[in-house]
Amino acid sequence: MLIRLPRRPTGPFGTSPQVDPSEHPSRPVPGSTVVHRTRMWARVEVLLLSVAALLAFLIGVDLDIFEVLIDFTRKHEDYEIDEFITAAIVLGFFLSIVFVTRSIQLSRLLRTLQRAQGDLADALALSDSLRAEAEMANQAKTNFLAATSHELRTPLTAILGFSDMMRERQVPGGRVDGYVEYAGYIHRSGADLLAILEDLLDIAKIEAGRTELHPARVDVAEVVAHCLRNVSSGAARKGLRTAVQIARTDALVTADTAALQRMITNLVTNAIKYNRPGGDLTIRGGTQGNGDYAIQVADTGVGMPDKDIPRALLPYERLDAARTSAEPGVGLGLAIVHTLMLAHGGSVEVDSTVGEGTTVTLRFPAAS
Repeated sequence: MLIRLPRRPTGPFGTSPQVDPSEHPSRPVPGSTVVHRTRMWARVEVLLLSVAALLAFLIGVDLDIFEVLIDFTRKHEDYEIDEFITAAIVLGFFLSIVFVTRSIQLSRLLRTLQRAQGDLADALALSDSLRAEAEMANQAKTNFLAATSHELRTPLTAILGFSDMMRERQVPGGRVDGYVEYAGYIHRSGADLLAILEDLLDIAKIEAGRTELHPARVDVAEVVAHCLRNVSSGAARKGLRTAVQIARTDALVTADTAALQRMITNLVTNAIKYNRPGGDLTIRGGTQGNGDYAIQVADTGVGMPDKDIPRALLPYERLDAARTSAEPGVGLGLAIVHTLMLAHGGSVEVDSTVGEGTTVTLRFPAAS
């Protein structure tokens, strides 16, 4: 299955965790109480106005206030209007004005409150989503720190152990070859430790927003050759068959040189880690039909399930322990690649099948 990740981030590091609404029940919206009370007082106000108007009508009739209007109508009309009918007309006109005015005011107020209620509901939903995301991120960081402490302790223990044995001259037979062998263990452990620290420093720099890119026309073939030289010992230990398919006439891409080296090194390192002994490692590069430049790193290793692919590109996420625990590292490689590609305005495509291998494609936008 091919999973294409967006050119633009939709959240921290380009993704947002899915939140199960059932795990975070919605809270009551404060605005709903305001709307309910406003409606209740509106009904009370209309009732009071009606009572007041009725009382005014009765008092007016009792005090003969409407006699003036009756005399006027008798002078200008051929028929006589009863005092009660005149009062009823005046009362109806008065109530109509009051009801229309208050209805307009109340309807405007209710619409305003309903809009505010909707805004509050949206804000609460966003708050719940962000809270759930923060809780997931906090849990991921806790798990990450636990895994990191183990990954740091392992090479440090090896370095201290072998160096102490050399210092105490505990090399079997005191042979020079034994010292060379122990020095090799120390060197590999130091390299593993340096790789972990580089990942930690890179992700810290990215989160602090201190990553600066200096795009230029870069020769992809030279960068790939440099990266392969740095990881050649790991590929040789597994007996991997390495193939590079980049045409010299189509090997230029607009990117930051250091960032491109970092991304390709991370992808090649992962391809070596999770490849099967005697497997294949293939690196391809070239311009696509739409003008984008694509760099592809493919292996024939263990692969990963479709559901794990989005998690693999998130920082502080460690995938299935049975698949990854045997390999050094803290699981930041793909997250760094994903973030650096987003900074370039590009995208990452991951195609992986369990037991068959993984192919990661870096797609750089066409140069303007």
